Amino acid sequence: ASVAAAPSLVPAPRGLSGASSRSSRFAKTRTMYRSVVTRAADGVPTIFGSPGSRTQIVEWACKELGVEFSSVTLNRASMKSGEYLAVHPFGKIPGMKAADGETGIFESGALMLYVADLSGSLPTPEQRGAAASWVIWANATMWPALESSRGKGDMQALFGPVDAILGKQKWILGDDKSGRARTSTNNTKMARVRYTSPSRRARMR
Repeated sequence: ASVAAAPSLVPAPRGLSGASSRSSRFAKTRTMYRSVVTRAADGVPTIFGSPGSRTQIVEWACKELGVEFSSVTLNRASMKSGEYLAVHPFGKIPGMKAADGETGIFESGALMLYVADLSGSLPTPEQRGAAASWVIWANATMWPALESSRGKGDMQALFGPVDAILGKQKWILGDDKSGRARTSTNNTKMARVRYTSPSRRARMR
């Protein structure tokens, strides 16, 4: 899949960093534009973002859940373009043009829940509610706490309940092997490693 560009735009293709052999099953294209035309590619969602941001969490969710997607890397100028503001009114990343080619979705948690809906992994209101609880906790509590303290806050208070759950079962949402269970758990684990590993903390000093 690819993202349509206006003739005046000069695309510079980029590979998805850290892509595994598993990801080769998914048709994805990452393209950088000086400005951006935000049209979904070939009936799949298009994720707009940049490396090293929460964009990768959404891409990871797509891979875990088997949802085909395209990615576009934005620069600061394109984030404030009228085209992108129609996707994300606040000009932040990540943002997404839904598979219908019209709907703009923003906030990484909302993107992850939309991806889960596309995959069919949350078939009941109860399952969606349970998954949403952890997605919203991660966005509203976990990430802000880690980012504001640079991983030096009270980790026991933040992750103690998570550790208690994972001490009894493999995944936060249970022992089943569904993508929704893996995605919720891996999102939490990735944030923890990113902000509490010795190498990461050394780089932030």
